[in-house]
Amino acid sequence: MKDVKDRIMEFIAVSSLQGEVQGKIILLVGPPGVGKTSIGKSIAHSLEREFFRFSVGGMHDEAEIKGHRRTYIGAMPGKMIQAMKRVQKSNPVILIDEIDKMGVGGHKGDPSSALLEVLDPKQNDKFLDHYLDVPFDMSKVLFMCTANLTETIPRPLLDRMEVIRLSGYVEDEKIQIAEQYLIPRAIEESGLADKDVRMERSATSKLIRLYCREAGVRNLQQHIEKVMRKVAHKLVTEKEQQEAAAANITSTTTTEDASASTQTQTIGSEVPSVVEQPTVQPTADGTPTFRHVTDVNLEEFLGKAPFTDETFYKTTPAGIVMGLAWTSMGGSTPFIETVLDKHHYRAVQEKKRKQREKQAKGETTPKEETDTKPTAKKLPSASDTGRMVKTGQMGDVMKESAHIAYTYAKVFFAQKGRSYYDPSTSTEKVNKDFFSDAIIHMHLPEGATPKDGPSAGIGMVTSLLSLALNKPLRQNLAMTGEITLTGKVLPVGGIKEKVIAARRSKVQCIILPKANQKDWKELPEFMTEGLQVHFADYYDDVFKVAFDLHDNEWNDMIERASRVDQDLVSDTLERVAQQAESDGSEVVTAALSAITSALDNSSTTAPVTKRKKAAAAAAPKAKKA
Repeated sequence: MKDVKDRIMEFIAVSSLQGEVQGKIILLVGPPGVGKTSIGKSIAHSLEREFFRFSVGGMHDEAEIKGHRRTYIGAMPGKMIQAMKRVQKSNPVILIDEIDKMGVGGHKGDPSSALLEVLDPKQNDKFLDHYLDVPFDMSKVLFMCTANLTETIPRPLLDRMEVIRLSGYVEDEKIQIAEQYLIPRAIEESGLADKDVRMERSATSKLIRLYCREAGVRNLQQHIEKVMRKVAHKLVTEKEQQEAAAANITSTTTTEDASASTQTQTIGSEVPSVVEQPTVQPTADGTPTFRHVTDVNLEEFLGKAPFTDETFYKTTPAGIVMGLAWTSMGGSTPFIETVLDKHHYRAVQEKKRKQREKQAKGETTPKEETDTKPTAKKLPSASDTGRMVKTGQMGDVMKESAHIAYTYAKVFFAQKGRSYYDPSTSTEKVNKDFFSDAIIHMHLPEGATPKDGPSAGIGMVTSLLSLALNKPLRQNLAMTGEITLTGKVLPVGGIKEKVIAARRSKVQCIILPKANQKDWKELPEFMTEGLQVHFADYYDDVFKVAFDLHDNEWNDMIERASRVDQDLVSDTLERVAQQAESDGSEVVTAALSAITSALDNSSTTAPVTKRKKAAAAAAPKAKKA
């Protein structure tokens, strides 16, 4: 709310200095239920102006804005002139609701184009309504618009408005809103009194965590009203039962003497006092009554909770990464899952093992003979290896992001990742040909929900590398960021909503793009408290945090990777020398000389000896060729 308050204070200050009232156009953008309409009413109240609201959701007729010409039967002025007529003022606050859901142009005109004149401070001083047919000054009106998204608002219309974004509420904010506003109003609207019911903070907290996880408070309000209706129903039922019991006692008494009649009157007079006595306190055994709502008996009012306190994964296995996403309802923490087709992978490994055994024995691999007889299941061919399957209703942008992540994961794994080795958990060496041998399935849970956007890039790369290394990530970690083919981490939007979702999911550490550091600093302190944040410029920064590597461990991994590459160069050098000796190719000889020169200029000392020996042995062969 700070941005909204600051903007209104600036508006009041400028109007005070100029000595006249200004007209401005403010657009409040946020998920449903965050109080956009209520803010408009509060602004009108604080400025001591009249308030008028109308919705343009689904509007297709341009005449709704600019009115009908008086030549038509049933002609009426447009909404703007109707608002002026209703409030009887020239400077009201007019709230145009759901402007992002306005209908597109048709045979009746385009209402969004009609709003261009209304919402332009340079033109609306001579607004022409078709019904009046005379210019009308609307430059002193404070226009406020509300929307859930800005993507569906026409660009010329959006350029005329000052956008203020409203994010969702965290649990502490929702508790304060519920205790100060929602619960008292629900009690009053249900016909109850404060003495009739008491809702503990523990019940409100549980209601927010397990029943109402949306960004706004509209669903929270509905659940609180449901609780109060249940209490009112039970209260009326209890009164009816007590009245029925009192009537039964009265009917069984005799009226033979005056003492019995007096006793009957006494009993009848005591019944109302029993009904009016509040039963807010719990019973002697500690069990709360129906008027005392706590976290223990909340399920009796609302039924089974749709959510649980438990996370989707108590311990995330290898190949599972928690992402951070922005939605129109606020933030969410979707998981990215990747699994390996183990049957195919084992078949490929077994085929390679047999080929290595034959090569070690000096045997050549014979071509497969054709056989018309039915054979057992054949091993997968080369065309079946090294691919990724994607599911989970990914949009076009997310599919492209998945392709980029798959390509970069293969590059990173070949250059650095395959040299990763954790002696405390790993018992086998990493397969350097993992991505060329494996069929990988990537899935985003909740397949009925469409998903799109590039912000899952670093999460997809991390999920693939975690699967390739068979190494789980650090627990309670979430990340967001777009990745390029070179490993650069690009900034994303919706940081506030994503941080709120991370806190709701009890995440302890998050990874954000370095370019979003300014967005993190703008967040209030209570929202960032208890969260450990790391900013990544390149994917190397993400890998170190995700796999909890210290600087010395990272340097050791890079050194091992360079050694692996140098050994590969030496092996390649020997093969080139053999080819030069057999073919006598001048091109191969020139390539051999270039490789030998590069090896001599290398600064790495450990494997250089082996490579120099290989180069020295290959030089005579190259000259001979």
